[in-house]
Amino acid sequence: MLSLMAPHGAPLRTVSAHFAPIPALVPRFDGVDVWPSYFIFGGLVFSRFSAPLVQDYLSRKTNLDMPRAILETALLKWRQSDEEVIVLLRVLKHSVNEGVRSAQMRILESVNDKPVSTMRELVEAAMSTVGKETFARFGFLRYGRESGGVEIVEVLKADAVMAANEEILDFHKIPAAVSPDLADVYKAHAPSAS
Repeated sequence: MLSLMAPHGAPLRTVSAHFAPIPALVPRFDGVDVWPSYFIFGGLVFSRFSAPLVQDYLSRKTNLDMPRAILETALLKWRQSDEEVIVLLRVLKHSVNEGVRSAQMRILESVNDKPVSTMRELVEAAMSTVGKETFARFGFLRYGRESGGVEIVEVLKADAVMAANEEILDFHKIPAAVSPDLADVYKAHAPSAS
């Protein structure tokens, strides 16, 4: 509760105000507001952008470029609802993703022109292309520009992804295509084995 005195000796008024931290767009603390989360689709490795991810990236020598605009977009904006900054971390090479550029981290905007704003939406949208669409098209913002400015589109043959995923996961000794927090949505949208 905050009491304010009006100018020129007017009566004292009580004003109620709720003070709380403004939620950051990017989670900041490992194990507090962020946990490891990933999704692999045809060798494209997606994750939620976070402060621990930036710290890990900066502490290693890597050939992956993280454009400054991504840092600015992710770290200087406030969350509006439940949206996340989803990034393509790397590409695990396979014939299914031949030609996909992998030297630069990019912010994902859409799958088949449908905007995605959370990891769960990404898994649902990408898995929904398998068996239903010819291609899975991933729209990325160039250098972290504002939403709606998709400038880079990477395309995978949707029906070749599941077989490729098995080969990629086996080759790289990765136990699952998704982290445990996304397993339920992955299972709900994965094509049923015949």
